[in-house]
Amino acid sequence: MRLLILLVFLSLPTYATCQYYEGKCQADWMRDLPDSIKSRPLNQIHLPGSHDSAAYYFNLSATPSLKTPMMNWAINIARREPIIAGLIQRTTLTQKLTLMQQLEQGVRALDLRIFYNQALKAFYLAHSIASIPLDSALEQIQAFLKVHPTELLLVQMQPDAEHSENHQPYQEQALDKIEITLSSLLVPRLNKFTFNQTLTMRDLLAKKYQILWSTTLDPQRPRRAIWPTNAFNTYWPNSQNTTESLDRIVDYIQELESGNQLNLVFFTVTPTQDSLIAAIVGYAAECDTPDSLIEWSELMNRASIEYINNASRELKSVNIISSDAPSDELIQKIIELNFHVPAKPAITG
Repeated sequence: MRLLILLVFLSLPTYATCQYYEGKCQADWMRDLPDSIKSRPLNQIHLPGSHDSAAYYFNLSATPSLKTPMMNWAINIARREPIIAGLIQRTTLTQKLTLMQQLEQGVRALDLRIFYNQALKAFYLAHSIASIPLDSALEQIQAFLKVHPTELLLVQMQPDAEHSENHQPYQEQALDKIEITLSSLLVPRLNKFTFNQTLTMRDLLAKKYQILWSTTLDPQRPRRAIWPTNAFNTYWPNSQNTTESLDRIVDYIQELESGNQLNLVFFTVTPTQDSLIAAIVGYAAECDTPDSLIEWSELMNRASIEYINNASRELKSVNIISSDAPSDELIQKIIELNFHVPAKPAITG
């Protein structure tokens, strides 16, 4: 009997391990916030996020034809040539951790890109190249929040740009799946939402709401708990190197104002096709230049930490800082903004 119990225990999913940074558990960081912060409206909270959150797995077998001819040509070769597949992977993957591991690390805002694979009759998340099934993402989110009932999660979902036409006829099925799977965890949608005292972390968690899910999709019928894309005000610097990205971010933030949205800024680098080719050539030639999105993220994370250290008050209107492969230190710096950035007056209405 004891052996049977042990075997059953070992077969259970190994969820809920806590990630530590300098002795602090980041998996439950919201639980440890003082009530003065938990009682602020959501647009006065500062959250670490990840960009293209599901792009940690490279799934060529679930990737249908792409809209970009050059990319489609490369993918067809990559299916036969592992070396080419490896090079494409370096320019596709943006995360080193699974969704579950990101949440344990302290990430509280996810950026998900979705498409429907007609051949496999399944929804996948993607960054041009397919990653994990939507079902897997929902399972990881649900499992994390079940073990961590004091944590709140914000999700943005949109069609993957390379597969948007594939997704359009099936989007209602995807939204049904999300609402049914996550059910009572989802924050009910308000027709005229205002991030005032009715939408605070404390009050939402008291009602056991843990996920505010928004989408750029245009539902064909009213949705109980799927929020429109304008719940978020989103900014991408779309620059090809760390210096340009950070300069654009700083200029944008200086003009940014608080409002009835959650302000999300992606602290990311967006290489062009030319710079990606140069990176691949540099990789082959063993040049000392970033040759993957993960390596670019490491440079951007360090620059972002330095900026946050020197300009925390300028970030008062930024609610979500998202990045590729955020480091433990970057996540901790964003969490600490909740203590260093003064609260803004509540917006009523």
